[in-house]
Amino acid sequence: MLLGQKEKETAVCKNIVGAIVQPIEPIKWAVDAPEIATIDEATGVLVAVAKGVVNVTASADGVTSPPLTVSVEEGGVYSIEIIEGVPELA
Repeated sequence: MLLGQKEKETAVCKNIVGAIVQPIEPIKWAVDAPEIATIDEATGVLVAVAKGVVNVTASADGVTSPPLTVSVEEGGVYSIEIIEGVPELA
C-alpha cells in the first residue's frame, strides 16, 4: 500500500463448518499502529498515513480475525521501462 492511499478491507464470518454466516453484531475494524494507518471502525476503509507496517483485525460476536499485515511504502518512481516505439508512416 502506498502512502496516502485508501483501500476498503472486507471480511466474512464463518461458522464451525466453514459456511459463511451473518454476525449478530456488526464487524468492527481495528489497527495496531494508527500512526502508520488508520481504519474506519465501521466501514473498514484503511488510510496509509506513514511509512511502516500495520496489522489490521476484524471482530464480531466476540471473535477476532487473525491479523492482516499491511506494509505502507512511499510512493514515487521505482523504475522506468522503455517501450519500443511504433514506426511512423512517412
